Amino acid sequence: MRSSAIPTARRAHPSGTAASSKPGSATTIRAGFVKKQAATVVGQTTIPASFTLHEGDFGSKAVIVLRVFRTFSVDSGLEFSVVERPTADAILVLDRPGDAGELVHVAQNLQAADEWLSRHGYPNAVLREVTADEAATDGGEGRAA
Repeated sequence: MRSSAIPTARRAHPSGTAASSKPGSATTIRAGFVKKQAATVVGQTTIPASFTLHEGDFGSKAVIVLRVFRTFSVDSGLEFSVVERPTADAILVLDRPGDAGELVHVAQNLQAADEWLSRHGYPNAVLREVTADEAATDGGEGRAA
């Protein structure tokens, strides 16, 4: 049920044997990027920068009862690759303003974003257009959060 318009990432286990008995194989999971978070210091502990992926929704008859998210540290030994990026002029729909905003949808244009919002009801949503520069950049793929 996850929108296929959300940028996706592929994750491979560093040992290459996570879900297979064959040496050298990798586990591939398609998941939508949701948010990134900067490093934080709590007391004497530093929490490294991280990013969160939406792996899927479970439910029936258009009612979602469980959403699966996974958060990964940028210090993780896992390898990630971006398999789909938003195009220039696409509209990112974030659920709220500020650094805590999570990506909930990517629309092709402003009209499609407004239509999607009318059906999904995020009252504090923020719309942000993807620039040509953002769409063209490789964004430090694989390591930057």
